Amino acid sequence: MSAKDEFFNKLQVNKNSTESRVQRVMADIKGFQLRMDELIEQISEWLNGSGIEVIPVPMVLNDETIVTMPSSEITALSRYGINKLKLSNADKFATFTPIGVYGGEAKGWVELIVSPNGIFNHNSLKFRLKYDDSTSAWFIRKEPQTLKNPVEQEIFTEEVFFKVISGLA
Repeated sequence: MSAKDEFFNKLQVNKNSTESRVQRVMADIKGFQLRMDELIEQISEWLNGSGIEVIPVPMVLNDETIVTMPSSEITALSRYGINKLKLSNADKFATFTPIGVYGGEAKGWVELIVSPNGIFNHNSLKFRLKYDDSTSAWFIRKEPQTLKNPVEQEIFTEEVFFKVISGLA
């Protein structure tokens, strides 16, 4: 095989590899969008009849977990639409804000802030939710993580949800 043939073969292999990665990232984004919508639907069901407003809010996410990937075709996918969620009870609120599709073994990260006094300050509680593909479940952990406060996560169940948002009552 000539050097020219080897060069063009390598170009084709690299092109196919990039196309495959682009398709994987696109599928992961679609999955994240779907899981976020399912989470919003689940929370709406849990709060049905409570009087707490459940407000899905469309947003455009600039996903920093995708921007760091080495291909311009993939980097171009880092800006996409997704829903966040606001829960409101008078002047108390909580927000579930998507922050990225990748990170560790997770396929979706969401920041949860509970503000029982109506403003975001030192009294607000901050959590991270991550979606684990291997268990098909959301996990939650308190933030910030420190050496004194190591990562302790648990499955995001209805019981855990009501404990976390108790400040909205």
